[in-house]
Amino acid sequence: MSPVFFLPLTRWIGVEPDSQLSPGLQARVIHAGSASTSSFDEASNHLRVLAEVDVSAKRIGRAVTRIGNERIAQVQQQARAFEALRLPDRQQSPVDITPDWVCIQIDGGRTQIRDRKALPRKCETCGSTFWREPKVGALMKIQGAVYEQAPCPGIPPIFVDAQRISRLTREIKGVSGDRGERCKSPVASGEAASDCLLAKDELHVSTRPEPLVRSVIASTAAIGEFGKQLVGQAYERGFMAANRKAFVGDGMACNWKLQEKHFPRFTSILDFVHALCYVYHAAIGGQVSLDAPQRYCQWAQLLWPGDPQELLKEMKKWQAQIGKPQETDGDSSPRQLLADAIRYVTNQQRRMKYAQYRRDGLPITSAYIESTIKQVNRRVKGTEKFWSINAAPILQLRADAISETRQMEEFCKNRPNSLPSFTHYNMAG
Repeated sequence: MSPVFFLPLTRWIGVEPDSQLSPGLQARVIHAGSASTSSFDEASNHLRVLAEVDVSAKRIGRAVTRIGNERIAQVQQQARAFEALRLPDRQQSPVDITPDWVCIQIDGGRTQIRDRKALPRKCETCGSTFWREPKVGALMKIQGAVYEQAPCPGIPPIFVDAQRISRLTREIKGVSGDRGERCKSPVASGEAASDCLLAKDELHVSTRPEPLVRSVIASTAAIGEFGKQLVGQAYERGFMAANRKAFVGDGMACNWKLQEKHFPRFTSILDFVHALCYVYHAAIGGQVSLDAPQRYCQWAQLLWPGDPQELLKEMKKWQAQIGKPQETDGDSSPRQLLADAIRYVTNQQRRMKYAQYRRDGLPITSAYIESTIKQVNRRVKGTEKFWSINAAPILQLRADAISETRQMEEFCKNRPNSLPSFTHYNMAG
């Protein structure tokens, strides 16, 4: 009787099981799947050309989902471990070298989700696809200098550049949309901006704090769970024991609730550019009058040193002239824009001490998290790019890929082989 060989099903169909990926190849597969490629198909092509290995797009997708979920579980475990600590221990550092200056910035990205289960019963109003806003956090060690007086006492000309500010007001979330498009003021068209008398402080660039090392966390979890994950990661890096700590965000209330709950000892800083955009809309208000550019420049110079009381005084003087919003006013009416700005500055004024922040060497803009979100979006956002309901694994691995702390390398190096093994049968005779 001739011998009979029994092989696993995967060998019959010519596909190597995912559990048999070597650690080195596994790391390459995860990097290709989470790097700034447009799809898993492109990642498969990159592996074939650059690493000379043939891994299908489906296998890359399965590996990304599996490893991404394992990394999420690890982040959640670190969050639970932090919650289990005594309150005094939470302010200690678990690392040998405690960073001196640290900064945490958070914001939201955009991911398009396709609910495949809803495809047969497509909704007429929302369809089977929708947008979700994942939370992104950047944890940075920074370096800077402390000054006796705040550097750059006059607002840099870049913040009253006509085209730049007009573009920012259209791009920045929360103050964008029809407001920026309908603004037909001299400032928006590039006229009369040179009338502003501004201090051209060339030292501004050299006095800004610079990031040294950045790590990133991205999640589709609710803001409460995201806050737990963020503080857990901050503790793992020794941020809670740092000498100088800053937390930068925009004006969303959920951001500051997170900061007050998890980072109460951090200096809370409102992003200067978000505040500037509100001031821009309030001053211009869709008007074409020649005094609008001068009014904006005056208000911007009051905002730069962090003098919200004086700024509010000038805004209310202008409100006394044009009046408060009426029921017939739309969201883009001059009176409504001015009222929104007054409310915004009133609510955020304790986070607008910009001269003090510059003197202490702290960042005053959320530029770092904005650039981080763009890096995340290169992989997860694009034309006709959709993700399943659970987009968390790819977000986690994308955050690991752009982090400068080599988290993914350490994870792959120390990852136990916990996957189920395939049974190989011996020859029967």
